[in-house]
Amino acid sequence: MNKVTLHNEPFELSGMTIEKNTKLSFKAEDKNGIWNIEDIKGKKVISLFPDINTGICDIQTQQIAKLAQQHTDITFISISTDSVEIQKEWCAAKGLENILIVSDDKYKEFQTQTNAYVPKINKLIRGFILLDENNMIQEISLNNELVEDPDYTSLDKWIK
Repeated sequence: MNKVTLHNEPFELSGMTIEKNTKLSFKAEDKNGIWNIEDIKGKKVISLFPDINTGICDIQTQQIAKLAQQHTDITFISISTDSVEIQKEWCAAKGLENILIVSDDKYKEFQTQTNAYVPKINKLIRGFILLDENNMIQEISLNNELVEDPDYTSLDKWIK
């Protein structure tokens, strides 16, 4: 996938194309400072989204928080290019201070290692990436249109 659309307007993506059975390794920033995917043990779901202060991203992140409570054997990670401060404010406003939400704004490692970044608008695209306990990519579901809901049906099947 080399392009996505935002309200049907095409945008180029940058970063390396990701494929199943390849390792994903990156650091980001969370409310406590530097965060590294290598420090998280077990299976993981990465929920990527463009902007936490928009309706679809808000709903997506709240859905991920619910799934994290239901599936305690999987670590759910939400990631965007929003600043840590914006993410902390959103979490406080929603009463979700205990969710794992990280920012790719400072280190930009996630966006360079995945083909999921729109440089023209400085946003990640929307979707899910499932990793095994060794951070090998098991499943990928990335949206072609940024303002559409992610594929929750596939995610539900994958995590059961």
